[in-house]
Amino acid sequence: MVRSLKMPLRMFDGMDEEEAPKNKKPEPIDGPLLTERDKIKIERRKRKDERMREAEYQAHLKEVEEVKAGMPLVCVNHDGQGDGPTVKDIRMENFNITVGGRDLIVDGSVTLSFGRH
Repeated sequence: MVRSLKMPLRMFDGMDEEEAPKNKKPEPIDGPLLTERDKIKIERRKRKDERMREAEYQAHLKEVEEVKAGMPLVCVNHDGQGDGPTVKDIRMENFNITVGGRDLIVDGSVTLSFGRH
């Protein structure tokens, strides 16, 4: 039997009609239906979880602001109009990168050089 590529192929093509899968009716949900009291409890638990997540987020923001306050201010002059020499290289030493409480980089050092060195 030769098939045309224009016609889609069905998994049950060539099977007898009796063997072809029939569309099944959705199965009933296992377990009892929720009562109003259960729905209220679930909703209350969701609201409590949301408040806890919001409190954790606010605590995280506060911690980040405290860390930012302790960092030194960095000013870089690239246009050459300042009173000092122009800086074109960037050097960072002894930095840590943490995501989700896991340290990705500890005591890292990076140097970005402008031009040929």
